[in-house]
Amino acid sequence: MSLSGRGIGVSVGEQWLIEDIDIDVAPGELLVVLGPNGAGKTTLLSVLAGDRPADAGEVTLNDVAIEHIGIESLADRRAVVGPPATLAFDFTVRDIVEMGWRRRGRRDQALHDLAVERAIADCDIGALANRVYMTLSSGERQRVQLARGLVQVWQPEDDTASRWLLLDEPTSNLDIANGISVLERLREKSRQGLGVLAILHDLNLGARYADRVLLLQDGKAAACGRPADVMTADRLSDVYRTPVHVEHHNELNRLVVLT
Repeated sequence: MSLSGRGIGVSVGEQWLIEDIDIDVAPGELLVVLGPNGAGKTTLLSVLAGDRPADAGEVTLNDVAIEHIGIESLADRRAVVGPPATLAFDFTVRDIVEMGWRRRGRRDQALHDLAVERAIADCDIGALANRVYMTLSSGERQRVQLARGLVQVWQPEDDTASRWLLLDEPTSNLDIANGISVLERLREKSRQGLGVLAILHDLNLGARYADRVLLLQDGKAAACGRPADVMTADRLSDVYRTPVHVEHHNELNRLVVLT
């Protein structure tokens, strides 16, 4: 079972934003999408989420074409977390997190409360729970939106259906410590069976936490595989059009990317 795309393409007029991309996001893995500005990362995510139709190729969720899955069923299977939203109303942090709850027609208050409290704890926003969302910093709002996404894909132990969390730059507004904390949590969730796709700009976070990396260049897949195989100095220098040095740091026991 996986969230898969084959030959995905999206065009605007005669210009292809993404073209001929094959991708699989399997339950239990953290797939990181890297690439420079304009490479097609967000466009790809929107197609995988079912929010934007592909002009070529096909996206399937558990072997069913995504356009044949109703919006309610799709929302039960995948959550999308983008940049922190601006709201016109004075919703509290807890209000926003609770908006992720999908089992409204079969609401079990105990399960609801458990899902919300775990997501709040996972994102370390307990001290913010009663604050008005729009009074928070952009980084704090980003963690609140992540908690909402975690509630949407939360499942009790007896629910074994596969679910996916798709994130567009989940660390872009975060400081170093919070960025690491978020990626640690996402990796932990993937180890529990969640399929996670995260668009990142930080190459070191990608190298550190990804099970696999998809590297995009000019709307096409430049490479896909293990970070050590994909994130070579020559390839990154070519894709980002600037000198990039990659080495294995013996003390840290991981790849380090220097620019």
